[in-house]
Amino acid sequence: MGDFYQTGMITTLHRLVRRPLEQLEAELERFAPSRPLALILPCLYSELQ
Repeated sequence: MGDFYQTGMITTLHRLVRRPLEQLEAELERFAPSRPLALILPCLYSELQ
């Protein structure tokens, strides 16, 4: 098995090593047109009040 394996609709970002933020943003912008992106941040309802 390779370094990436996805079993469902939700996946995680791999290889989040320290690198310039601009480089990460550019990579995500390059992928966005062909692969829609969303960020899911788990939190408690009480944290939103």
